[in-house]
Amino acid sequence: MIITPLGYILIPMGFFVFFSYPSYLLGLLVFFSPFQAASVINFKNLNFGLQPGYFFAILWIIHEIINILRRKKFTIVKEQKTIIMLLINFFVVSTASIIMPLFLSDKNITVHNPKGYDVLLSFSKTNITQLLYLLTNLTVTILIVLGLRNLSEVKKLIKILLYSCFFALVYGIYQLVCYLLKLPFPYWLFNNNIGYSQGFSQTVENIKRISSIATEPSMYAFFLLMMIPIILSVITSKNNVISKKMANILLYLTIAEIILTTSSTGYIGLLFFVSIYTIYNFLHSIRGGRKYQQNLYYIIRTVGIITGLSIISLNIYIFVFGLANVINAFTSLTVDKFNTLSGQERLQGFLNGLNLFINYPVLGVGYGSNRTYDLITTILSNTGILGFISFSMIIIIAIKILMKYIKLTEKGGKSIMIGLLFSLLNAIFAFMISIPDLIFLYFWIILGLIFTIPKVVEVSNENSDKRFDS
Repeated sequence: MIITPLGYILIPMGFFVFFSYPSYLLGLLVFFSPFQAASVINFKNLNFGLQPGYFFAILWIIHEIINILRRKKFTIVKEQKTIIMLLINFFVVSTASIIMPLFLSDKNITVHNPKGYDVLLSFSKTNITQLLYLLTNLTVTILIVLGLRNLSEVKKLIKILLYSCFFALVYGIYQLVCYLLKLPFPYWLFNNNIGYSQGFSQTVENIKRISSIATEPSMYAFFLLMMIPIILSVITSKNNVISKKMANILLYLTIAEIILTTSSTGYIGLLFFVSIYTIYNFLHSIRGGRKYQQNLYYIIRTVGIITGLSIISLNIYIFVFGLANVINAFTSLTVDKFNTLSGQERLQGFLNGLNLFINYPVLGVGYGSNRTYDLITTILSNTGILGFISFSMIIIIAIKILMKYIKLTEKGGKSIMIGLLFSLLNAIFAFMISIPDLIFLYFWIILGLIFTIPKVVEVSNENSDKRFDS
């Protein structure tokens, strides 16, 4: 066990806050949730690093459990009871599935484990660690649903997540500057997780790929894709989550760094978001919705920003790296991806995952046993049809809640919910094309915020001075 330099700062801070200011634990958990490449403690023998977000999550969960034992009262509405049951059901199915490797270990089944290796199926510590990740994430979501009571608390968490995003963006720029000026980048600080390619650095045709505080560029692009709709919702909202000037800066930097990740996930995801967001607002604007007409203006402006920043980035890349390298990099990340080993691996992973599901359709081969290159076949192969239906129900209910309350709510609250809706849709799209994991703490936090909406609206509307849409 090795405490990292970051751990020497955050571990004492965590325990101090736990005993002295426990109300700040959730905020720290939210802020550090995107820091996937960082670790406070590295366990060398286990090849595992404890991320700062999960460190604060454990402390917060312990604190909340103590409160529950002290008979702290929670208020939940009918819809939230259903949500909590669905979350628990997904965990129960996932837990039940890990008995499958015990029954199938003598059948010489080849799986692609989360560490990236093809191995024969057997029960391993990976099944346990992946299940513990899931348990922590689901617990965080449930406790957010139970604990948040009003709009101001929701806005506070969104604000913290936006500040975390700003830090990641600044750190990403610093990473690029270090590369261009040939300065040493402090991987030991926020990219020190022994379980995720410690000190990860990647280039394509000598062009630096930005990963900032994430483990690799595609994961960073995934985080930014989830943040863009929320940032836009703040810009269009009358709720002062952060200043409009700050929100605009975040929007410009987020778009710029999605481009700088040179991630096909980021590029395709950005195109997907712009397309569905434009269609959604156009269809509502022709029905006379002034809010949607305003949103159309912002999406047109966003397209202009994307085009402008793309042209600027392209010219900078050509100037720094040369036209030939830029063309080769673009080809490598797009066309060649379907023809080269990377494309073949993705196709083979998809087919292998589908084959495992067909052979073991009820519970799969066990949660955490197989990892493909998309979430659908990963869940199907690991937990079978039961796990897939359980997870799908969680997502469907989240979308239904947002669509319902978007219709019922006006003004500022509507914008925030539209932002959360498209953040979730972006995540689902990325899951379908290239992101096969459910270990992203910020994804489960955003789900928690979505599932908080029914109670927040009901409680807020009971107080005439503090309506949700004010």
